[in-house]
Order: sequence, then C-alpha cells, then structure tokens
Amino acid sequence: MAPDTQHKLTRIHQLMAPWVAGSPMTPSLKHEAEAAFGLPLDNGYGLTECAPTVAQTRTGERRSDCAVGHPIPEVEVRIVDAGGVAVPPGEVGELWVRSPGLMKGYYRSPDLTAQVIDADGWFNTGDMVRTEPDGALTIAGRSKELIIRSGLNVYPVEVEQAINAHPEVVQSAVVGRTVDSNEEVVAFVERAAGSSLDSTALRAHLRDHLDAGRGLRRDHGHRQHRLAARAGELRRLRADQGGPAHPGRIDGA
Repeated sequence: MAPDTQHKLTRIHQLMAPWVAGSPMTPSLKHEAEAAFGLPLDNGYGLTECAPTVAQTRTGERRSDCAVGHPIPEVEVRIVDAGGVAVPPGEVGELWVRSPGLMKGYYRSPDLTAQVIDADGWFNTGDMVRTEPDGALTIAGRSKELIIRSGLNVYPVEVEQAINAHPEVVQSAVVGRTVDSNEEVVAFVERAAGSSLDSTALRAHLRDHLDAGRGLRRDHGHRQHRLAARAGELRRLRADQGGPAHPGRIDGA
C-alpha cells in the first residue's frame, strides 16, 4: 500500500481475513492495512519444500509485532546456532523444520538433498528466526545474507523494517559490503514522492529504531523513482559483487 495514500478504504464486510505472504511484513504495511480494513492482517511463513506452510498467525488474532505465527499442527521446528546447538528463546538462530509435508528431495539431485535434509529428516531452511515470548516465530533474514559488522550480526530484514518505518520511505534494500576485513551496512532507499528525506535524518531515525552497531555506514542515495528490483533480489547481489557504479545513485532505478 503506497504511503501517500490518504483516503481510508471503505470496509468490505465480506472480507474476513486479509493475509500477507511472500516477503517479510513491515510495521508500516501492517498498520496501514489494519487501519484500512478494520481487521487484523494475518501473516505466515512457508517454503515450497515444506508443501508449503510452516507457521501462521491465528486468524483474527491482533498482534503488535510482525511475527509469522506459531508452527501449524504436525510441523516441528528447531532453532540452532552454527554448531547445531539450540539457541535460547528470543535469540536468533537458523530454522530447521520436520513435517509430514516435507519433500522427499530435489529432483535427481541427491547431493543437494543431502545438504539440506539430515539423517533424522530435519530440513535446513536457511532462514534466521527468533521466537517471541508467546512462542511465535519472527523472521530475521537469510543466513547467507547475514552481515557481520565489527563482530555484530546484522540481519538485513531487521534494518529494512526500521528504515521502512519512516513515513517518507516507500521501500528499501540492505546489503553488506566488504571493507578492510570488515563489513559495512549499505542501504538502497526509495523515498515517497515529494520527500526531502536525507541521510542525516534517516540515520537519526535509525538510532531510535536499531540497536547500537547495527546502523548504516553508507547509503547509496535516495530516489523518488521506484526501485527496479525487490529487496530480496538486491540482497542476492551483495554490494561488493555488483553494487552501483556511482555512489549516491541507484543504477537502473
């Protein structure tokens, strides 16, 4: 929903449960959709390999966070660190899933299958998650997209959600750039039409929305045109593997 949309949609009484899926939900999207429809915006998470649903919020449940809900019946989950040890509740770890709906394997790719499904039938999703106090899952990002900045783990999705919470931001994409044996956090930001948002104001906003050490070290300008690629697509091209040729602009936007 565009942030410059000022009118409130007429409630459609036949609508019982609006849902969102396919990419991480942002607080601003959740707030706008629930205000427009007068209903809780349900969220969920799944993968093709799991046929596909793993977790979902309870229909009609109002949540103040962007969690994807609890695992559905018959689905088991484990959240572990790089060594396979379960992480404490509330800490971020890699999500493993086991369920009757899990695929038998990738077509004619036994080696690839063995890389993601262990001998006990647990599937490595490659997604980083944490549990909320009530046990619901929140997606933090992909393990391959993790940025390690001065020893701190920075998850692009969490930084994007903080950026997108600014009322003058339409969308953003965050990637890592290798710099002198370290990594810096780089953001591509699309401003709302007519916005005068600059780097100084955005950094001030992030200081109120991110833990210390997880803020931006660099941005690549602020465009009022639509980003040519979605956040997930930009994250697959790390900044040091094909970032914009000209700092201060977003090529191809």
